[in-house]
Amino acid sequence: MLAGLAAFILASLWASLSESMGAMLLARFFQGLSVALVLVIAMSSVRDLSSGIRATQLFALLVTIQGAAPILAPAFGGIINVHFGWRAVMLALAIVGVLALLNSSVCLPETLAREKRTPFRPASVFGTYRRLVADKRFILPALALSSVFFFLFGYVGGASFVYQSGYALRSDIFGFVFGGTGVAMMLGAMTGSRLASRCSASLMALLGVAMMSGGSALALLAVYVGADLYGIVPALFIAVFGFGIAEPSLMSIAMASQERALGATAALLGASTHILGSLATPLAGSLAQIGAHAWLALLLAAALVSLALVFISVRSVSNNVIPVH
Repeated sequence: MLAGLAAFILASLWASLSESMGAMLLARFFQGLSVALVLVIAMSSVRDLSSGIRATQLFALLVTIQGAAPILAPAFGGIINVHFGWRAVMLALAIVGVLALLNSSVCLPETLAREKRTPFRPASVFGTYRRLVADKRFILPALALSSVFFFLFGYVGGASFVYQSGYALRSDIFGFVFGGTGVAMMLGAMTGSRLASRCSASLMALLGVAMMSGGSALALLAVYVGADLYGIVPALFIAVFGFGIAEPSLMSIAMASQERALGATAALLGASTHILGSLATPLAGSLAQIGAHAWLALLLAAALVSLALVFISVRSVSNNVIPVH
């Protein structure tokens, strides 16, 4: 984690000094790579320290923070850019990285017990990935989580065009509406954290994807009955609220399936969700140009696939979680 944060700081400084678009893109690539490393370590650290109810609550906290970021970052970034320029935005990211590095160095001890550590061997790493892919206790919830992310990236990929071009929503109003997505995700994650002590992770995952499916169906229905944004926006708020419940629950189920190689487990889980999710963005953008109905049909299809995968996962895989001490 410390190495990832250090790399993020250096990449941010590099971006702030860029003199060409090529250099900027390369610096931003390494920014993303370092952030991915930190996220993987954060996920595996949660599993190192907890399981069951507590793990679900901690994953929900991660999702809450992820939901806050897209709300706060554009606002602060816009203010910094207007007053100080884009280079200052990159420097601000470097400062955030320094603060995170200092906090992690002082407040976050090593979470993996010494007896569970294994030496790095490339052959064993690939063997671990093969074992994970063949383990239905992991792969089923991982696929369900990937389809949930496909839904989210699909929403992000088409919302701007549909709202602004299809329904002539002003850019400032769109920013407010899109920020509501982050609020919905945060509220869903917070609700999931509260429910974790009363409901199993499997039940919460089912509840979350059911809300995603129901909200998407209502949004599509709103198009056909002429309710337009007055129906679409609240319905998708429900759907993204469901995402906030489903994501940490599925993370907890997938991570709880393994007792060792938790870093590799988190890495494969993160890679599968974001690779599949990234495929949704161009597809959603293309369908959004056809119309809101085509875009929302994609979201509904993704939500229904998520629902089916979670249902299969719950039926086929016993949710073996270790009681929290």
